[in-house]
Amino acid sequence: MKVLKKIIDIVIAFFLTLLIIASFSVMVLSHTVLQKDYMLSQLEEIDYYEKVKTDLKNGFENYQYQSGLPENVFENLYSENALKSDINSFIDYLYDGGEIQNSSAEVKTRIEQNINQYLSENNITLKEEQKKNIENYENIIVQVYEKEVSSMVNYIGQVPKVLEQLNKAVKMIEIGLLVTLVFLVLFDFLLHIKEMSEFVNCIGIAMIASGVLLFLLQMTIYKNIDINNILLLNQSFSDFTKYIIFDVLDKFKVYGMIFAVVGFVGIVWSNCWKKSK
Repeated sequence: MKVLKKIIDIVIAFFLTLLIIASFSVMVLSHTVLQKDYMLSQLEEIDYYEKVKTDLKNGFENYQYQSGLPENVFENLYSENALKSDINSFIDYLYDGGEIQNSSAEVKTRIEQNINQYLSENNITLKEEQKKNIENYENIIVQVYEKEVSSMVNYIGQVPKVLEQLNKAVKMIEIGLLVTLVFLVLFDFLLHIKEMSEFVNCIGIAMIASGVLLFLLQMTIYKNIDINNILLLNQSFSDFTKYIIFDVLDKFKVYGMIFAVVGFVGIVWSNCWKKSK
Protein backbone atom coordinates (compact mmCIF):
# COMPACT_ATOMS: atom_id res chain seq x y z
CA MET A 1 0.00 0.00 0.00
CA LYS A 2 2.83 2.39 0.86
CA VAL A 3 4.52 1.68 -2.49
CA LEU A 4 1.26 2.40 -4.33
CA LYS A 5 0.84 5.65 -2.44
CA LYS A 6 4.39 6.65 -3.33
CA ILE A 7 3.70 6.01 -7.00
CA ILE A 8 0.46 8.00 -6.79
CA ASP A 9 2.33 10.83 -5.05
CA ILE A 10 4.91 10.92 -7.83
CA VAL A 11 2.19 11.05 -10.48
CA ILE A 12 0.28 13.74 -8.57
CA ALA A 13 3.44 15.79 -8.00
CA PHE A 14 4.25 15.56 -11.73
CA PHE A 15 0.82 16.76 -12.83
CA LEU A 16 0.68 19.38 -10.08
CA THR A 17 3.97 20.77 -11.39
CA LEU A 18 2.58 21.05 -14.90
CA LEU A 19 -0.66 22.57 -13.64
CA ILE A 20 1.11 25.14 -11.45
CA ILE A 21 3.32 26.23 -14.35
CA ALA A 22 0.40 26.38 -16.78
CA SER A 23 -1.89 28.18 -14.29
CA PHE A 24 0.78 30.71 -13.41
CA SER A 25 1.62 31.38 -17.08
CA VAL A 26 -2.04 31.89 -17.98
CA MET A 27 -2.61 34.16 -14.97
CA VAL A 28 0.42 36.28 -15.87
CA LEU A 29 -0.84 36.61 -19.44
CA SER A 30 -4.35 37.41 -18.20
CA HIS A 31 -3.19 40.12 -15.79
CA THR A 32 -0.55 41.78 -17.98
CA VAL A 33 -0.75 42.09 -21.77
CA LEU A 34 -4.45 41.21 -21.85
CA GLN A 35 -5.32 44.02 -19.43
CA LYS A 36 -5.70 47.60 -20.67
CA ASP A 37 -4.96 49.08 -17.24
CA TYR A 38 -1.67 47.20 -17.11
CA MET A 39 -0.59 48.50 -20.52
CA LEU A 40 -1.53 52.08 -19.62
CA SER A 41 0.35 51.83 -16.34
CA GLN A 42 3.44 50.60 -18.18
CA LEU A 43 3.27 53.57 -20.56
CA GLU A 44 3.51 55.80 -17.49
CA GLU A 45 6.14 53.59 -15.86
CA ILE A 46 8.68 54.00 -18.66
CA ASP A 47 7.77 57.63 -19.53
CA TYR A 48 6.66 56.47 -22.97
CA TYR A 49 5.08 59.83 -23.77
CA GLU A 50 8.36 61.64 -23.06
CA LYS A 51 10.24 59.18 -25.26
CA VAL A 52 7.84 59.85 -28.13
CA LYS A 53 8.23 63.61 -27.60
CA THR A 54 12.01 63.26 -27.81
CA ASP A 55 11.77 61.17 -30.97
CA LEU A 56 9.40 63.71 -32.51
CA LYS A 57 11.77 66.55 -31.67
CA ASN A 58 14.67 64.72 -33.28
CA GLY A 59 12.58 63.92 -36.33
CA PHE A 60 11.45 67.54 -36.71
CA GLU A 61 15.02 68.81 -36.31
CA ASN A 62 16.28 66.60 -39.13
CA TYR A 63 13.89 68.23 -41.59
CA GLN A 64 14.27 71.68 -40.07
CA TYR A 65 17.94 71.71 -41.06
CA GLN A 66 17.06 70.58 -44.58
CA SER A 67 14.32 73.18 -45.02
CA GLY A 68 16.43 76.14 -43.94
CA LEU A 69 13.54 77.43 -41.84
CA PRO A 70 14.21 78.68 -38.28
CA GLU A 71 13.82 76.36 -35.33
CA ASN A 72 10.83 78.17 -33.83
CA VAL A 73 8.74 77.25 -36.89
CA PHE A 74 8.88 73.62 -35.76
CA GLU A 75 7.99 74.29 -32.13
CA ASN A 76 4.59 73.75 -30.47
CA LEU A 77 3.22 71.73 -33.36
CA TYR A 78 1.12 69.64 -30.99
CA SER A 79 -0.06 69.76 -27.39
CA GLU A 80 1.11 67.26 -24.78
CA ASN A 81 -2.49 66.38 -24.01
CA ALA A 82 -3.17 65.66 -27.68
CA LEU A 83 -0.07 63.48 -27.91
CA LYS A 84 -1.05 61.50 -24.81
CA SER A 85 -4.64 61.17 -25.99
CA ASP A 86 -3.51 59.91 -29.41
CA ILE A 87 -1.31 57.24 -27.84
CA ASN A 88 -3.92 56.21 -25.29
CA SER A 89 -6.57 56.01 -28.00
CA PHE A 90 -4.66 53.13 -29.58
CA ILE A 91 -4.69 51.26 -26.29
CA ASP A 92 -8.40 52.02 -25.83
CA TYR A 93 -9.12 50.80 -29.35
CA LEU A 94 -7.19 47.56 -28.83
CA TYR A 95 -9.13 46.59 -25.72
CA ASP A 96 -12.47 48.37 -26.09
CA GLY A 97 -12.86 49.06 -29.81
CA GLY A 98 -14.28 52.39 -30.96
CA GLU A 99 -12.41 55.03 -32.93
CA ILE A 100 -8.72 55.89 -33.03
CA GLN A 101 -7.85 59.51 -32.32
CA ASN A 102 -5.22 61.19 -34.49
CA SER A 103 -4.02 64.79 -34.14
CA SER A 104 -1.97 64.85 -37.35
CA ALA A 105 -4.46 67.37 -38.84
CA GLU A 106 -3.68 69.68 -35.92
CA VAL A 107 0.04 69.29 -36.63
CA LYS A 108 -0.58 70.11 -40.30
CA THR A 109 -2.50 73.26 -39.38
CA ARG A 110 0.10 74.47 -36.90
CA ILE A 111 3.10 73.97 -39.19
CA GLU A 112 1.25 75.91 -41.91
CA GLN A 113 0.45 78.72 -39.49
CA ASN A 114 4.03 78.88 -38.22
CA ILE A 115 5.48 79.00 -41.73
CA ASN A 116 3.00 81.63 -42.90
CA GLN A 117 3.72 83.73 -39.82
CA TYR A 118 7.48 83.48 -40.44
CA LEU A 119 7.09 84.45 -44.11
CA SER A 120 4.80 87.35 -43.22
CA GLU A 121 7.06 88.71 -40.49
CA ASN A 122 10.07 88.64 -42.81
CA ASN A 123 8.22 89.86 -45.93
CA ILE A 124 9.19 86.76 -47.88
CA THR A 125 7.35 85.94 -51.07
CA LEU A 126 7.71 82.39 -52.33
CA LYS A 127 7.95 81.29 -55.92
CA GLU A 128 5.84 78.36 -57.12
CA GLU A 129 8.69 75.88 -56.75
CA GLN A 130 9.43 77.13 -53.24
CA LYS A 131 5.76 76.79 -52.32
CA LYS A 132 5.81 73.17 -53.45
CA ASN A 133 8.96 72.53 -51.40
CA ILE A 134 7.32 74.07 -48.33
CA GLU A 135 4.23 71.93 -48.85
CA ASN A 136 6.43 68.85 -49.08
CA TYR A 137 8.10 69.74 -45.78
CA GLU A 138 4.70 70.27 -44.16
CA ASN A 139 3.58 66.83 -45.34
CA ILE A 140 6.83 65.28 -44.14
CA ILE A 141 6.37 66.80 -40.67
CA VAL A 142 2.90 65.28 -40.50
CA GLN A 143 4.37 61.92 -41.56
CA VAL A 144 6.97 62.18 -38.79
CA TYR A 145 4.19 62.68 -36.24
CA GLU A 146 2.13 59.81 -37.63
CA LYS A 147 5.16 57.50 -37.71
CA GLU A 148 6.01 58.11 -34.06
CA VAL A 149 2.47 58.30 -32.68
CA SER A 150 0.15 56.55 -35.10
CA SER A 151 2.31 54.02 -36.93
CA MET A 152 0.37 51.13 -35.41
CA VAL A 153 -2.86 52.07 -37.20
CA ASN A 154 -2.10 49.92 -40.26
CA TYR A 155 -1.40 46.82 -38.19
CA ILE A 156 -4.18 46.66 -35.63
CA GLY A 157 -7.35 46.27 -37.69
CA GLN A 158 -8.24 42.81 -36.39
CA VAL A 159 -6.45 43.05 -33.05
CA PRO A 160 -9.50 44.07 -30.92
CA LYS A 161 -11.46 41.00 -32.06
CA VAL A 162 -8.45 38.75 -31.52
CA LEU A 163 -7.87 40.16 -28.03
CA GLU A 164 -11.53 39.75 -27.14
CA GLN A 165 -11.52 36.11 -28.24
CA LEU A 166 -8.18 35.51 -26.55
CA ASN A 167 -9.45 36.99 -23.29
CA LYS A 168 -12.47 34.68 -23.33
CA ALA A 169 -10.32 31.64 -24.12
CA VAL A 170 -7.77 32.51 -21.44
CA LYS A 171 -10.50 32.91 -18.79
CA MET A 172 -11.93 29.51 -19.66
CA ILE A 173 -8.48 27.91 -19.61
CA GLU A 174 -7.67 29.65 -16.30
CA ILE A 175 -10.85 28.32 -14.67
CA GLY A 176 -10.25 24.81 -16.05
CA LEU A 177 -6.66 24.74 -14.81
CA LEU A 178 -7.57 26.03 -11.35
CA VAL A 179 -10.43 23.53 -10.97
CA THR A 180 -8.13 20.67 -11.99
CA LEU A 181 -5.41 21.94 -9.66
CA VAL A 182 -7.81 22.14 -6.71
CA PHE A 183 -9.14 18.66 -7.51
CA LEU A 184 -5.64 17.14 -7.50
CA VAL A 185 -4.72 18.88 -4.24
CA LEU A 186 -7.95 17.67 -2.58
CA PHE A 187 -7.39 14.16 -3.91
CA ASP A 188 -3.87 14.08 -2.47
CA PHE A 189 -5.18 15.56 0.80
CA LEU A 190 -7.80 12.82 1.12
CA LEU A 191 -5.22 10.19 0.19
CA HIS A 192 -3.01 11.31 3.09
CA ILE A 193 -5.67 12.56 5.48
CA LYS A 194 -4.00 10.58 8.27
CA GLU A 195 -0.47 11.38 7.03
CA MET A 196 -0.43 15.14 6.60
CA SER A 197 3.35 15.21 6.42
CA GLU A 198 3.21 13.13 3.22
CA PHE A 199 0.62 15.50 1.75
CA VAL A 200 2.75 18.56 2.54
CA ASN A 201 5.83 16.78 1.17
CA CYS A 202 4.09 16.04 -2.14
CA ILE A 203 2.90 19.64 -2.52
CA GLY A 204 6.38 20.87 -1.58
CA ILE A 205 8.02 18.76 -4.28
CA ALA A 206 5.57 20.09 -6.88
CA MET A 207 6.24 23.68 -5.75
CA ILE A 208 10.02 23.28 -5.93
CA ALA A 209 9.82 21.65 -9.35
CA SER A 210 7.49 24.39 -10.60
CA GLY A 211 9.73 27.14 -9.28
CA VAL A 212 12.88 25.66 -10.80
CA LEU A 213 11.19 25.09 -14.17
CA LEU A 214 9.77 28.64 -14.25
CA PHE A 215 13.22 30.01 -13.50
CA LEU A 216 14.80 27.80 -16.19
CA LEU A 217 12.12 28.84 -18.68
CA GLN A 218 12.96 32.48 -18.10
CA MET A 219 16.69 31.82 -18.47
CA THR A 220 16.13 29.80 -21.66
CA ILE A 221 14.14 32.61 -23.26
CA TYR A 222 16.82 35.15 -22.32
CA LYS A 223 19.51 32.90 -23.74
CA ASN A 224 17.84 32.04 -27.04
CA ILE A 225 15.96 35.23 -27.90
CA ASP A 226 17.79 38.51 -28.40
CA ILE A 227 15.12 40.70 -26.85
CA ASN A 228 17.25 43.85 -26.87
CA ASN A 229 17.40 43.83 -30.66
CA ILE A 230 13.64 43.64 -31.19
CA LEU A 231 12.56 46.40 -33.60
CA LEU A 232 8.86 47.09 -34.21
CA LEU A 233 7.38 50.09 -36.03
CA ASN A 234 9.60 52.71 -34.32
CA GLN A 235 12.17 52.95 -31.55
CA SER A 236 9.76 54.13 -28.85
CA PHE A 237 7.31 51.32 -29.47
CA SER A 238 10.18 48.81 -29.69
CA ASP A 239 11.47 49.95 -26.29
CA PHE A 240 7.97 49.66 -24.85
CA THR A 241 7.59 46.12 -26.23
CA LYS A 242 10.94 45.08 -24.79
CA TYR A 243 10.01 46.53 -21.40
CA ILE A 244 6.77 44.52 -21.35
CA ILE A 245 8.62 41.31 -22.26
CA PHE A 246 11.25 41.89 -19.57
CA ASP A 247 8.57 42.68 -16.99
CA VAL A 248 6.66 39.46 -17.75
CA LEU A 249 9.83 37.35 -17.73
CA ASP A 250 10.90 38.88 -14.42
CA LYS A 251 7.63 37.68 -12.92
CA PHE A 252 8.57 34.14 -13.95
CA LYS A 253 11.91 34.54 -12.20
CA VAL A 254 10.56 36.14 -9.01
CA TYR A 255 7.61 33.81 -8.56
CA GLY A 256 9.74 30.82 -9.56
CA MET A 257 12.03 31.61 -6.65
CA ILE A 258 9.06 32.12 -4.32
CA PHE A 259 7.53 28.78 -5.33
CA ALA A 260 10.86 27.02 -4.83
CA VAL A 261 11.37 28.56 -1.37
CA VAL A 262 7.79 27.74 -0.28
CA GLY A 263 8.22 24.17 -1.53
CA PHE A 264 11.54 23.79 0.27
CA VAL A 265 10.05 25.07 3.53
CA GLY A 266 7.14 22.67 3.11
CA ILE A 267 9.45 19.67 2.60
CA VAL A 268 11.63 20.62 5.60
CA TRP A 269 8.54 21.08 7.76
CA SER A 270 7.05 17.73 6.69
CA ASN A 271 10.30 15.91 7.48
CA CYS A 272 10.56 17.60 10.88
CA TRP A 273 6.96 16.56 11.54
CA LYS A 274 7.82 12.96 10.70
CA LYS A 275 10.79 12.97 13.07
CA SER A 276 8.79 14.54 15.90
CA LYS A 277 6.27 11.75 15.60
